[in-house]
Amino acid sequence: MKRGDKPNAPHDAPIVIYDGQCSFCVRQANRLAGGRSGIVLRSFHDEGVFDDYPGLTRQSCAAEIKLIVGQRTYGGADAVVRAFAIRHPAIARFLPLYDVPGIRSAARAIYRWIARNRHRLPGGGS
Repeated sequence: MKRGDKPNAPHDAPIVIYDGQCSFCVRQANRLAGGRSGIVLRSFHDEGVFDDYPGLTRQSCAAEIKLIVGQRTYGGADAVVRAFAIRHPAIARFLPLYDVPGIRSAARAIYRWIARNRHRLPGGGS
């Protein structure tokens, strides 16, 4: 799907909403949506995104990637981990390890640092 296209995927397809004006974010979103994942990409800068997903705000999407699966919305590190499990089904069985004490909080802290500095990372320029 080209950036800006309205998805015509099944209603239950996972949706990743990301910063489509950040080169680093675009590369990472494309990695999550590759293969047979069925993940649909939407830049939060595209027209109609907030009409389609009224629970989201520009501010929350600018702060972290979002993954919508069914009626659930995940953000930041939680979204990346779940999207990665969708992208790589064999790895999904290890998803419970994310609940091991300390792992989730460490992943969230690392994600927040990357998100704050994404425009300074290699390839992160807009």
